[in-house]
Amino acid sequence: MNHITKQLTLAILLITSFQAHSQITAPGASGSQTTSFGDPIYFFTSPTGQILTYVASDASADYTYEWIKHNPMDNSWTNILESGSGNQTSLVITDEGGYGLKITKSASETDFYRCWVYEPAISNQSIKITDEDCYGLTLQTDFESKPLICYNPVSGTAENIIYDVNYTWTATPAPDNTIASSPTVKLEAPVEDTNYTATITDMAGQTIEASLDYTAIAVEASYTSEELKADIPTEIHTTTEGSAPIEIRFTDESKGHITSWGWRFTNSNVSKSDQNPFHVFTTIGKDTVLLTVTNGRCTDIVDDPLVVIIFESLLEAPNTFTPNGDGINDEFRVVYRSIKKFKMIIFNRWGRQVYVSSDPEEGWDGSIGNGKATPGVYFYTIEAEGYNSEEKHKLSGPVHLIRGK
Repeated sequence: MNHITKQLTLAILLITSFQAHSQITAPGASGSQTTSFGDPIYFFTSPTGQILTYVASDASADYTYEWIKHNPMDNSWTNILESGSGNQTSLVITDEGGYGLKITKSASETDFYRCWVYEPAISNQSIKITDEDCYGLTLQTDFESKPLICYNPVSGTAENIIYDVNYTWTATPAPDNTIASSPTVKLEAPVEDTNYTATITDMAGQTIEASLDYTAIAVEASYTSEELKADIPTEIHTTTEGSAPIEIRFTDESKGHITSWGWRFTNSNVSKSDQNPFHVFTTIGKDTVLLTVTNGRCTDIVDDPLVVIIFESLLEAPNTFTPNGDGINDEFRVVYRSIKKFKMIIFNRWGRQVYVSSDPEEGWDGSIGNGKATPGVYFYTIEAEGYNSEEKHKLSGPVHLIRGK
């Protein structure tokens, strides 16, 4: 390596090291980004009167500085604004555009830094629907920006600065999921009319916003149910499962602009179109309650349907009861399930009828007329039918009435 090559290599290394540790800064800038060719861009809400600074990484440095304003007419850097020396320098900005700083450390060590200073402006924001169906909605927000131009130092080509902006979306009513921070957002189709607002913030901290009132086309099927069946201690039944009849009132809680409701009770093969129907379940088996809603454009079926289970009829009678007022086994009552017809007659030992009932919910309390029946053996006959035609029951036998002491 000859002497000239060694000097050139040393100069390049010094300049590279110099650039790696120093740069023009703008302490009052609201934001910044970088050009495609690596120059910093500083944004201000009002750049005039703001300050650009440079501080050498070597505190003992004594450099010569020249601040230069870029001339966009011929893409030149010849308009010297200020000059000075030392280990730091600053410049009060006069207007937007390019600013350069020529730094001379020695006859063989010179560097040149550039930056671009602008006051951005964004306006005329809008939101539009780019796609919608029964399942999804795509929104896009656009805006106009003030043209900001920088110049490539190698090619001299003018380049439009594409603003870095932040997007914030909000919706009323609020969606279940957070909306992405992007100009185009894909959402689940709302089932309620929704106001969407997009806020755009530029690198200078300025904000604009636009809103869109969206009329929902999607629908969502949903309902609640209320069982009206009374709680009978001797009826074998739990909520929506067990003994017919089960009476249930349904309340529609679907969402969307719904124009028709379709209810289907699968096991009993019944359909209804009321918005809030009432239904009596008597068919043995598992009955699933499906709700389909539509507005002519979108349709939805409930995804968590109610299941009602009816078991076959059952009838049993005790052989003892103790009507002594202690609240335990005070009545002669049958244990039953899914009984449609019922008749019970109780006789005393001489065949006299002492009690008659056509309701399995009722029981004999051990009284005859206005008085108490004498303790002892009585006899019953019971005939009953279930909800299936072949379900017939006949029971008869003695029952012991015990009063105790």
